[in-house]
Amino acid sequence: MTNPPKKSELPENPLPKGIPNGYAVFRKIPPKKPLEAAIEVIPNKLWIYKQAASRNWHARCRFDGEAKSKTFTTKTPNRIAAQEFAMVGYFELRGQIKAGAVIFATSFEKVANRFIEYVTLQHSQKQLSDSMFKIYATFTRTKLIPFFGEYNIGDVDDNLWNKFAMMNAKKSQGTMAQVRLTMVQLFKFAKKEKLFTKSLPEFKMIKKTKDEIRASFSPAEWAKVEDYLCTISKKTGTTKFSQYSAE
Repeated sequence: MTNPPKKSELPENPLPKGIPNGYAVFRKIPPKKPLEAAIEVIPNKLWIYKQAASRNWHARCRFDGEAKSKTFTTKTPNRIAAQEFAMVGYFELRGQIKAGAVIFATSFEKVANRFIEYVTLQHSQKQLSDSMFKIYATFTRTKLIPFFGEYNIGDVDDNLWNKFAMMNAKKSQGTMAQVRLTMVQLFKFAKKEKLFTKSLPEFKMIKKTKDEIRASFSPAEWAKVEDYLCTISKKTGTTKFSQYSAE
């Protein structure tokens, strides 16, 4: 009895005849690069495809209730192995989604707009006061979205917040306290809606330091004063400033 051939010795699985063009298989979500081949593994849910410039097969999958599709490499040029890898990956991702995991990057702007819709509904149902609704809606639109809007919600952390706070250091402490409150409530909303899965950032206030009050000028500052007084003395012919000369 002969031993079965090793996996590396097996011939590459040939592509079946008549594979449709990848753009037709992907229907309304065509890939960005030309395809060499594409196979629909699960109708309307999972495909494997090979780009002309790539050696390995890739997978693309869609899930109920999700507008976006997820792609990943199967790490193999073997069609059968790629199909099996894609199936495992698809069901793992589907399980993560059912468990509440966020597998698609969500922009801060998108979450912020949903937060505005949420507080608007609360306000209309008398669950949020006029003043708090105004604070949340106004600062989300005018302060938070303009700065954080281009980032994914998962990329917003305390370091980015500190950068934002430093840029707004001239704002009053009262204003920044309201902006911070808005940011905290926005992230609590994102956490509740499972749009943000990390630990909530602290969003600490940056305390302003009062300008130092000194009893006297430094020697260098006194020297500048002396030079200035000497200039005036020469122009006016008076020496009444001499008593202020630096020692």
